[in-house]
Amino acid sequence: MNKFISYQKQYVNKISDSIDRNLEKFMQSVDSHSKMLNPLFREFAKASQGGKRIRADLVILSYQLFGGQNLEEVINISSALEIWQTGVLAKDDIIDNSPTRRGRPSLHYSLGGNHGAVSQTICLGDLGMGDIPNSIILNSNFDNEKKIEVLRCFNITYNHNTMIGQMLDIELSNMATCTLEDAMKMYYLKTANYTVIGPMQIGAILAGASKEELKLIQNFGTEVGMMFQLGDDLLGVFGNEEKTGKPTTSDIKEGKKTPLSLYAFQNAHENDLGVLKKIYGNAEYEVTDKDINMVRNIFIRSGALQYVEDLIANFRNNAENLIKNFPSNEFRDILADFLEYMAKIYKDNT
Repeated sequence: MNKFISYQKQYVNKISDSIDRNLEKFMQSVDSHSKMLNPLFREFAKASQGGKRIRADLVILSYQLFGGQNLEEVINISSALEIWQTGVLAKDDIIDNSPTRRGRPSLHYSLGGNHGAVSQTICLGDLGMGDIPNSIILNSNFDNEKKIEVLRCFNITYNHNTMIGQMLDIELSNMATCTLEDAMKMYYLKTANYTVIGPMQIGAILAGASKEELKLIQNFGTEVGMMFQLGDDLLGVFGNEEKTGKPTTSDIKEGKKTPLSLYAFQNAHENDLGVLKKIYGNAEYEVTDKDINMVRNIFIRSGALQYVEDLIANFRNNAENLIKNFPSNEFRDILADFLEYMAKIYKDNT
């Protein structure tokens, strides 16, 4: 079995327990103001259940990779990232008008779906992205110098880079034209930082890693994050819906600007380009299974699929070459299997 998957199983319950404890502690602090808000926070706690916990796992793995020993406390820190994710996903679902998340109603729908529910969800999202994770970090038992550095990293990664990336994503989706460079920059800010670089750097800082080691994480996380996002783009069109649980029509209806679609629009033959313009991004067009197959075939004929698969292979190869520069211990082997795990998500779901 993949060592990273085995590693995840060791910590999944501990991470979930830490999330529950921290949210319960926060709710108790709110009780001093008003108990009427408790139902709202209970729904936020429900929204925090489930998910792959990859970010929390990477905090713990990186901490151990660089020699950290205080596992109980670093697990507590890792829960801060998962709570932040609940907050940002709650807002993301409002932006996307998405009714579901993780197989249950998204937070604003679970609160009623009306204006009041949206308003409270925004407030809950703010607390989940700010006060709650900040308090977890500040109240941890690490020394003040490390806590300050972690807060700095957390702020740059999540409240700056990820938010700028999200804004770029929204802006690019509304633009008539978009370049491959624009899309790749957005992926670096939004996905690579959020999913890999930030969590690994936080764990490494707590373990006492050097600036050179933090730079190594940035380089490695960039390659893995870009590889993962490009694979996710392919799943949005070529994925098996029964395996992914996600529709293969949403990207097509939305006209999502990805390296896959941008390359196809730039390189498709005239007739194929006409079909793409008719179907891709036309929200009023009723997309059929036949249309999906037509778009898929155009992406193949134009060379777009091969182009993206080559990019994925290149990013993966670069990441593999960087792994040998990490400390040589059992956790480096787990890191290598993490890369394998991320690379197989696309292949295993098409």
